Amino acid sequence: HSKSWFQSIKGSSDYLCLCEVHDFNFLQPDSGEMLNSGELPHPHQCTGSLYEQTITAKVSGSSASFTSSYMILVTMTIDSDAEDDFVSWHREEHIPLIIQAKEVLSARLCRYRPIQSTEQPTKSRWISLYEIKGMDALQNPMLKEANETKRAQDMHNRTSDVTVEVIEKVATDSYDSADT
Repeated sequence: HSKSWFQSIKGSSDYLCLCEVHDFNFLQPDSGEMLNSGELPHPHQCTGSLYEQTITAKVSGSSASFTSSYMILVTMTIDSDAEDDFVSWHREEHIPLIIQAKEVLSARLCRYRPIQSTEQPTKSRWISLYEIKGMDALQNPMLKEANETKRAQDMHNRTSDVTVEVIEKVATDSYDSADT
């Protein structure tokens, strides 16, 4: 398991902690120990959400964990009845186009998973994480092109509450499930 702290450098001025876990049972809903086991670079209150990776694509030779210091983080909400199209678009078109940009190391699409809720929401929350080599990646025309296809425009029209941030890694540590 690993935990990396990021600070937004384009977008809000918040911190984000990304924890990669291999087993959801590792997360105990009544315990915040995993998030609180390390110190934030800047002390403040934190909350946690669980997102499950749906799609992962990486450049050949790149690591499964987040190794770059920079990422593009996109959060969005989509109607539940459009989820299959949304995932299909990411798998078949969007992520393959993004990953072709030479500055992109990996791309992940992750769906929000409530820890204790049994309700079936009419909308679902998603995040896309694009690991990039540096800020120059933002200038690559392939990123823009991947968002301008006909299918991309259709998907964008079906999403809401979209935020885009560029985040920079400020700290990393590893832990074992025996540590919590």
